[in-house]
Amino acid sequence: MPVNLYYTQRVRGFQQESVKYSKESVEIRLKRTKHQCPHCGSTSVTVEPLRSRRIRGEPLGNCRQVVLELTIHRLYCPRCHFRVLEHIPFLSHPKARLTKTLERTILELRPHMSIQALANFYGLRWHTIKELEKKHLKKKYSRIPTAHIKAIGIDEIHVGK
Repeated sequence: MPVNLYYTQRVRGFQQESVKYSKESVEIRLKRTKHQCPHCGSTSVTVEPLRSRRIRGEPLGNCRQVVLELTIHRLYCPRCHFRVLEHIPFLSHPKARLTKTLERTILELRPHMSIQALANFYGLRWHTIKELEKKHLKKKYSRIPTAHIKAIGIDEIHVGK
C-alpha cells in the first residue's frame, strides 16, 4: 500500500490495485490484504464477493475528487460457523459513502464555511453536509451533564389562546 494512501485517507488493511486519473478525479481500486473472522479471529475464512462500492475520499492536491472503489465480501468461518459482511474500518458506519477523514475535514471546516460553500467545494449535495452535521451534533449533545444544575429558567409561558 502506498504510504500516501494511509496518511491522506487513513486506509489500513487494503492494498492499492489500480489508479485511474482523469481531469477532475482520481479513482483508486482497493483490495483487502487479508480476511479474518471478526468473531473468533481465524484467518481460514471462505470469502464470497458480493458487490462493488464507491466511496468518496478526501481530495489530494489539485484533484477535486478521490473515489475509493472496493469489493464488499461475505465471510464465512468454518471454525465458528459465523457468517458476516466484512467490516470497512475507514467508514463511520456500514452504509457510509464518505470516509471518516472526509467527514472530519468537513466538520472542521463547517464553522468557517457555509453548507452550500462546502457542498460546492467537495462536489457533494447540500443535504449530505447537513445530515453529517446533524449526526455530529446529535452525538455531541446526546448526554448533557446535569449534575451541577441548580435552577432552570423558563421564559414566556403562554396559557390559553
